[in-house]
Amino acid sequence: MSENDDLQLEEPEFYAPLRAWHQYRARLAALPPDDPYRDEDLWWADFAIRLKASAPQRPTPYIITDELVQKVRQIISLEAVESVSCPFDDIDFWRMLVDEQKKRASISGKGFQQAFTLCGPDSDFHSFDPTELGGNVHIPCEGACRCDLFIIPHWRMDTLVALRTSGEHDAPLLRECRYLLVQRDFGPISQSLRTVIGSWVLYESLNVNNRCDPLALRENAVT
Repeated sequence: MSENDDLQLEEPEFYAPLRAWHQYRARLAALPPDDPYRDEDLWWADFAIRLKASAPQRPTPYIITDELVQKVRQIISLEAVESVSCPFDDIDFWRMLVDEQKKRASISGKGFQQAFTLCGPDSDFHSFDPTELGGNVHIPCEGACRCDLFIIPHWRMDTLVALRTSGEHDAPLLRECRYLLVQRDFGPISQSLRTVIGSWVLYESLNVNNRCDPLALRENAVT
């Protein structure tokens, strides 16, 4: 990069998510054509993108079945569900979520995240770039966002449920989220309906007033 480059582009670490390399390349392409380092750095960015895109995908701990996809499709079509938190690094699954976001934004005239809030994994996406799907996905700095539909990441499962003195299981998140989708069966949980979906279990809160707004874009919601 030239010494006079005000953009001060910082090359991502090689192991950074694919999206970071796409963003880096887009900034490089915006440099003046006569920048002495532009072409060389563009070549390197293109090489990193091709290499990462063709690399074997990391094994996922999540089993995504057609039955699960259809159930999630049904849930996100509900008017009461306005936000989704999902840990999957799967382009087809996210295409379904982003398509719903784009549809709601088109109908309502609102911005993508205000129309239908989508939150991804804090580890970011490694197998694809979600911006290519045309919507907007929030990546939390750490942890996972609480949403109307919260697909529980593996690291969160061990602290999801507490045992009451009465012997009943309790999930505090069900006092905020409408739906918890978990790849583990905790059995019945108080104040919720339980539906088994293959290796997954859907817990639906009986509190119909639950409404999550992780990015504080709507009124009268839990942030």
